[in-house]
Amino acid sequence: MTEPDLPLLPILEAEGLVKTYGSLVALDRVDFAVYPGEVLAVVGDNGAGKSTLIRCLSAAELADSGTIRLHGAAVRFRTAREARMAGINAVFQSVDADAAIDIATNLYRDREQAHPGPLGKALLWMESKGMRRSAAASASTVILLDEPTAALGLRESAKVRHFIEHLRGRGLPIVVVSHSIPQVLEVADRVHVQRLGARVAVVEPGTVDAADLLAIMSGAMHVDPKDQALGPVR
Repeated sequence: MTEPDLPLLPILEAEGLVKTYGSLVALDRVDFAVYPGEVLAVVGDNGAGKSTLIRCLSAAELADSGTIRLHGAAVRFRTAREARMAGINAVFQSVDADAAIDIATNLYRDREQAHPGPLGKALLWMESKGMRRSAAASASTVILLDEPTAALGLRESAKVRHFIEHLRGRGLPIVVVSHSIPQVLEVADRVHVQRLGARVAVVEPGTVDAADLLAIMSGAMHVDPKDQALGPVR
């Protein structure tokens, strides 16, 4: 008799996250989950709450309410450093080069090497170091990337995608915020769609095309919860 498959549990998950800035609701009771060895893309129009979600998950900002769990246990980090020490590593498009490299150093403790572009410096540096060190990713539980290829050319963007595939191959979950729908459909296992601060759908790239994603982002298309990829893709 074969043993039944055990359910695959999220590495990092959130339930009911709320974040406001005065009267602006940046996150409206957002649920989130990323599973071992998957690339989860987060997409949405400007103001959809994508970067705010990443910042709250990594404790760069603190959510007003809601629950964040790491390996199933509720956590409430007070600072981004506490989150990094627990293995939640984030690189933000808005950070300057020194800050990005500092985060990269937390992931891969080695000497600094310069590459063009603020976020590109961090990601390409991590890729070059991580590919040569067998234990390079051991300090990370999940990696959150906010627009990792926005300021890069085609060649550099391809290197970042290779880096993401390399980490996925080691079983690390990667969360990627991106405006590039073609890139999302190429690299992601699942796509978390934000609209007006709320999660409106989670879909598999094989079940939607670029036009569908844009329609979901704009509110022109609704995805019934029973048709959503809320669990891991096996």
